[in-house]
Amino acid sequence: MDPIVIASYINAGLSLLANGAALANQVLYLALTFL
Repeated sequence: MDPIVIASYINAGLSLLANGAALANQVLYLALTFL
């Protein structure tokens, strides 16, 4: 495996994690707003 490939995989994983966290945050906010 190339270091570049590994780095891009790590990058993609981190951005997915960040997106998931933001999405969960928004869902939580909406739930708190409507409850």
